[in-house]
Amino acid sequence: MSQISWWKNESGIFVPGHGLGCRQAVNASPYPRVPRPMTVVGASKDINLRLDLPRQYIPKYDQGAEGACTGFAWSWAMSILNRRFYAARKLYLEAQFYDEWHDTPPEEGSSIHAVAHVLTTQGHWRFARGVTFALALMEGIKGITTALTVDDVRLAIAQKKPVVLGIPWYSAFDAPEWTDPGKGGSRWWIGRALQNLGRVRGWHAVCLFGVRDDIDAGVIVNNWGVNYPIVQMPYDTLDLVLRQSGGGLVPIDR
Repeated sequence: MSQISWWKNESGIFVPGHGLGCRQAVNASPYPRVPRPMTVVGASKDINLRLDLPRQYIPKYDQGAEGACTGFAWSWAMSILNRRFYAARKLYLEAQFYDEWHDTPPEEGSSIHAVAHVLTTQGHWRFARGVTFALALMEGIKGITTALTVDDVRLAIAQKKPVVLGIPWYSAFDAPEWTDPGKGGSRWWIGRALQNLGRVRGWHAVCLFGVRDDIDAGVIVNNWGVNYPIVQMPYDTLDLVLRQSGGGLVPIDR
């Protein structure tokens, strides 16, 4: 079986990575917030959307077991917007200069807010054929809005914008389930049972790039390369982690 067979929604064997490196900013964010839209998508409107995911990048955006997930999650969002591959690890390291803590080693992680600050004020580094290109402001973003609720997430996807999540990572998320919820066919799931999520073993940044109202779930790509499938997270679990984390970040592209 191909190591990327799960792209075709087939069951397979995978070994999840264990590098969690997302930290929660306590003080005011170091970037100007952009007010989020107040209108939401009505519950009666079906949204079954997935942004155009550059699947050839999946093997490249592999953070392994290090705590660089914030740079990888944001680089996924930028690849979805711009159809380019980016130097995710370089973005992660640069973001650490803007976090509120400066006395910890790189593997201790950074915040999704600090990465948003780098993308807003400096831009990003393209990466192709083994070459890291010069930092370019136009490869960054104008700003961010905040997705506080499931409806905010649904609205962002309807507007063709990914959502970067810095969420508590429950032990159950390490072992996605290949199951059929009764509609929509078999898919990989995490967080199917709120009462069986297990313990929080850290914080992790991921990129949500789709929503499926037909199965009441968000669609998430992780940063652990080809060994971790694209997963569906039920709306009730997504609501839980959004409330626990203070919301996801939605880029406003240049």
